[in-house]
Amino acid sequence: MHSMNLSILKKKTRLRTIRSKILTLIIGLMVFTSMVFTFITTKNYQRELTAHYHKLSKETLSSTIRIIDSEYNDLLSYEINSIKTQRSLMENTGKNLLLMINSFYDLHKTGFLTELTAKELCLKNIEEYRYKKNNYFFVYDLNLTGLSHPSKEMVGKNWSGFEDLKKRDALQLVRENLKTEKKNFTVFMWPRLEDMKPVKQIGFFMYYPQWKWIIGTALEMGYIEKISCAKEKLILSKLNKILGQVSLSNVGGIIIFNSHGKVILHTSNLKDIDLKLSGMTLNPSIQNYLKKSTGNFSQPVEYPYPNKNQKQMTQSAFVDYFKSMDWYVAAFVDNQTLKKPGSAIAARHSAIILMFSMIGIAFAVFISKKIASPLADLTQYAKNLANSNFKLHDDPLLKSIRANDRNDEIKQLADAFAFMEFELKKNLLDLKNYQQNLEHLIEIRTKALSDTNKDLTKEIQERKRLEEKHNKLIKELQKALDNVKMLSGLLPICSNCNKIRNDKGDWNELEDYIESHSDVLFTHGLCQTCADKLYGHNAWYIKSKNKKLRNQNPPHQTP
Repeated sequence: MHSMNLSILKKKTRLRTIRSKILTLIIGLMVFTSMVFTFITTKNYQRELTAHYHKLSKETLSSTIRIIDSEYNDLLSYEINSIKTQRSLMENTGKNLLLMINSFYDLHKTGFLTELTAKELCLKNIEEYRYKKNNYFFVYDLNLTGLSHPSKEMVGKNWSGFEDLKKRDALQLVRENLKTEKKNFTVFMWPRLEDMKPVKQIGFFMYYPQWKWIIGTALEMGYIEKISCAKEKLILSKLNKILGQVSLSNVGGIIIFNSHGKVILHTSNLKDIDLKLSGMTLNPSIQNYLKKSTGNFSQPVEYPYPNKNQKQMTQSAFVDYFKSMDWYVAAFVDNQTLKKPGSAIAARHSAIILMFSMIGIAFAVFISKKIASPLADLTQYAKNLANSNFKLHDDPLLKSIRANDRNDEIKQLADAFAFMEFELKKNLLDLKNYQQNLEHLIEIRTKALSDTNKDLTKEIQERKRLEEKHNKLIKELQKALDNVKMLSGLLPICSNCNKIRNDKGDWNELEDYIESHSDVLFTHGLCQTCADKLYGHNAWYIKSKNKKLRNQNPPHQTP
């Protein structure tokens, strides 16, 4: 039972001791501080990382635009040079053709051929004439009637209705232009020789005024466009290769789309991003977000974006527009991906904090146990000491602590407890002896006080009796004095001189008697009657009296 109580006491001590509470508080503060530090560090890291990748996005966007601009200039230069080459070829070939036509015209002028024969032979030669494999010339008159064409279906027909890029009749415009110019270039829809299907071609036209012919040739733009498309794909391939190597591709990428929303290029190394968007139409809401923020490089635009699992993600992007190719170029970063490094750091720090917290708690429990166990023994010893009325001899709890080899505060506290027990025993013995002596003295003093009390009681009773007697006498005297002061009863007075006889039989003046037997004092004066009697014959008195009367009754004043 004793050991059970001791174990319970030790458990309670571990949980309730000041040191245990301090250790718990310190560990809690350490954990809290570490968590706050981790939170602040993570937020700052995410903020700095986001700012870094936003800056990288702008730099990548700028580099992409520069690459596109450079490649576009090369492509444009190629197209211009190709068109110039074709125009030069058509123009030189046309000059040679005019020489041939002039030769037939000269044969007609010299009389070797009739005009009709010369024209027929000339048109036949033009029909059979080819340059650069299968390119040909055609002839029509000012009425737009076909005179020569490799396809027999075109000869003799009206050639109006072939439109240029602005939906105008191209051959009519050429006819009007050749009235003031010797040659004319235009891009228009003209039948392809293989299938007679109208396709976009560049045309070269000359006017032969002698016979009023318009001679023309056309070259398909398709092969130039095919080469341009190939070069455009080469540009995109080059961009894809370059952009796939930049740091931005790990957290975002580049998306290029035109004004119709068609995706031209979408590059990123993110696993959750769907890269099969090329050729597809971008979500209209995303288009609106990106188009509205075009050219705003102070703040990225944020927009929702579905991943492969159709889960909504948030992306931030800077957007620029390359007008020459009708391309919107957006450099984007995935916000969730940006948060992953910070979350990983927070998780790693939390795991480290948890590990050190567990180690700290284990260490605190160990220290607490080392301290709480002997303290519990000392506490139990103190209780046993009090319960045994300080009569313990060689208590095993105290003896076990003092027998330990350590020389720490617990050992010193146990020695202090032992010294306290010795001093308490000594002081208790002295206190007991003093108590016995005090009880004897109290008994003697009590008896003496009892005797003194009896004597005092008798004296007090005697004094009370005398005091009652004196009080009675005082009351009688006071009553007599009151009667005297009130002058009650009959007073003998002389009928001649008005003197009063006192109790002793002596005759006193009236005022002397009253003053001696009451609280009244007398002062002397003259009444008006006596004053007139004594001083009425004196002039000064009469004058004074008249003056007084005038002051009392002032004369009446008439208004």
